[in-house]
Amino acid sequence: MRFLHTSDVHIGAKFEVLGPQFAREHREQIKTTFSDIVGTAIKGKVDLFLIAGDLFDSNSPSFSDVEFVKKELSRFSEIGTKICIIPGNHDYALSDNNALGGEFLNIPNVHIFTDPAGSKIYFKDINTEVYAKANTTNKSSESPLVPTNKARAAFKIVMAHGGVLGQARKPQWPIDPGAIEASGADYVALGDWHSFREESRGKVRAFYPGSPEMISVSQAGAGYVILGEIKDRFDRKVEIHKIKVGTKSVKNIEIDTGDIDNVEQLKESIKSLGAKDIVLNVNISGVNKNKLVFNPENLEEELEENFWRLQITDNSKFPLDDLSEEDYPRIFVSGQFVEIMKEHIEKAPTEDEKKIYEEALQLGLLAFKDPKIIE
Repeated sequence: MRFLHTSDVHIGAKFEVLGPQFAREHREQIKTTFSDIVGTAIKGKVDLFLIAGDLFDSNSPSFSDVEFVKKELSRFSEIGTKICIIPGNHDYALSDNNALGGEFLNIPNVHIFTDPAGSKIYFKDINTEVYAKANTTNKSSESPLVPTNKARAAFKIVMAHGGVLGQARKPQWPIDPGAIEASGADYVALGDWHSFREESRGKVRAFYPGSPEMISVSQAGAGYVILGEIKDRFDRKVEIHKIKVGTKSVKNIEIDTGDIDNVEQLKESIKSLGAKDIVLNVNISGVNKNKLVFNPENLEEELEENFWRLQITDNSKFPLDDLSEEDYPRIFVSGQFVEIMKEHIEKAPTEDEKKIYEEALQLGLLAFKDPKIIE
């Protein structure tokens, strides 16, 4: 029995942070990638196509987005693949939900889980049961995981859209890791986490495929789907194949100014990572012992043509003890400015306020060196 598992496609997402041009381009790319995923599933002659929530970015998508998905899913009629879809926390189920409502039930072999208490469907020809419940709100303290029963199907799959407890952020639909092992499933198809991630427990294989295309410009690990295969109904071992489908990759890097001698070296360090399919987030940190003077926005503008998107954040700190009166004599405005800012930094009541003064000091020193550099 072969299945393809995807989730968190987020068709129709706005991506306002990207700006109008890049947002429009990425929305179209997501649809193209979804079409490619369907093609991959058809070529692989999978028995099940699993969408574990957030197919759409909202539960009231545009008519054109709904029609696009219906057309793509209709392609499976060529090979008789069964399609199982669960609502997520973005396209959660409502009684008047036009995204995952009755229209989709007219597509051959599509099953949408709409019962918030949980239900199952049995596919006799592949001797497989699929269990899931419908997310009916965007946030809940309930688990989205449905345990299997003792029916004698050869294979059992559970679908769930939520966060496994213990992840970095507080999950919206919490899943107890122990419940995965106790589910009785051969495979748990998870959704909600946008990066590829394994959450297997005991003999139960459980995975997040992540979003097939990046959804957040800061979250690395997107761009995959999972092809699963159970070859033997007796040992029921699930083989997992991680398939790259995304066209964009997110990289988060940190550059310590203590390791950089000059601004040109800093530029080259960033430029060396350039690629047109890369979203690069650079965090510049450490003690700026060589007193590098740069403006992150100017660096972005100068280097952005080497990337699909580039964001540079400066969290480095000037060594205050090295900002001596010899370098900035008090008879000059620059020297008085440094003295005042050092006093503000030392007396700052909170870390947040201290950071504001440190940034102000950095900008001030930039302005004294070259007023144009902070325009």
